[in-house]
Amino acid sequence: MSDELVEKVRAGNDHAFRMLIETYKQTIYRTVYSVLRNQKDAEDVTQEVFIKIYTSLPQYKNQGFKTWITRIAVNHAIDLKRKRERQKEELQDEHSSEVNLGLTDDVEAVFFRNERRKQVLGS
Repeated sequence: MSDELVEKVRAGNDHAFRMLIETYKQTIYRTVYSVLRNQKDAEDVTQEVFIKIYTSLPQYKNQGFKTWITRIAVNHAIDLKRKRERQKEELQDEHSSEVNLGLTDDVEAVFFRNERRKQVLGS
């Protein structure tokens, strides 16, 4: 059945694509959710996966549609998870750099205050 729907979608039948979505949306959602563990992200990624499936259909070789779309879903979810983790790391690095800069500024300010005090008291 899936290969017939795929051929109809390739021929431009939008209704056939809607039928593919209805048939596989729960499978894709569960797959994506198992990677992301977040309902909102899983819903968003599920929609993105179907767009990716639609644009990738010309490359599909009729060798197990469910396996093929599941692989697309897993890869897309992992990519998003990695991207989010990199963003967290970058934010942590920026924060730690800002904290270090703040400490450096404080040390310098204390040093110069002490130097001024010495000059004032020493004069």
